[in-house]
Amino acid sequence: MLRVSICDDNREFLEVVCSFFDDKPQYRVRRFEQASAFLNEGGAESEIAILDIHIADSSGIDLAMQIAGRNPACRVIFLSDYLSYATQVYDVPHVYFVLKSEMEERLPTALEKCAAEIEQSRENALPIRTSDSSAILRMDKIRYMERNLRITRIYCEDTTYITKESVTALIAKLDSRFCHCHSSYIVNLGWVRSVASGELILTTGEHIPVSRSHSRETQQAFAEYWGGV
Repeated sequence: MLRVSICDDNREFLEVVCSFFDDKPQYRVRRFEQASAFLNEGGAESEIAILDIHIADSSGIDLAMQIAGRNPACRVIFLSDYLSYATQVYDVPHVYFVLKSEMEERLPTALEKCAAEIEQSRENALPIRTSDSSAILRMDKIRYMERNLRITRIYCEDTTYITKESVTALIAKLDSRFCHCHSSYIVNLGWVRSVASGELILTTGEHIPVSRSHSRETQQAFAEYWGGV
């Protein structure tokens, strides 16, 4: 099931958009008439956001920028009465621009495109819960994870995420490129440059410990990942 959040300050048109999903049980829909409510009540955590360009307390473009800051994986579809706004939306990440007069014809295509992108991303994605929101991380961007004092830090290519999820819970959601090399560490073998005594050395120069109890499985996983080298 995909979560869809719709924001339009025209209540009548909002009802029209929502009714479009009446016979589509694969979507769970939430509706908002204000951008502030959308942000404060979890709208940005949806997989798909359908936004009017003009919203009473903001604009759809400004709202899309805030969504991208909180949940970069959210797919945005813009709705508007005016084609003149089509060029402005390219300043922010979005999937589709739909004229309201063509919604019945164009919205299904936009949703299909969103669903296809989400399905593809899920094959290479790790969903996590942080302290105040959720996030979907690209697995290839994750270098390693470290558990300390009931907190797991996930070190990615350009940022770090913090979650309360345990190493055991996280490893269950990861694919074979990840190795549980230590009771407190998970490493992405794609980032490993070499195996040394009691540690893995990443391409970044970082050293990740390998415990004795995980040494054999770590060496085997490294060899299998890199084709037996």
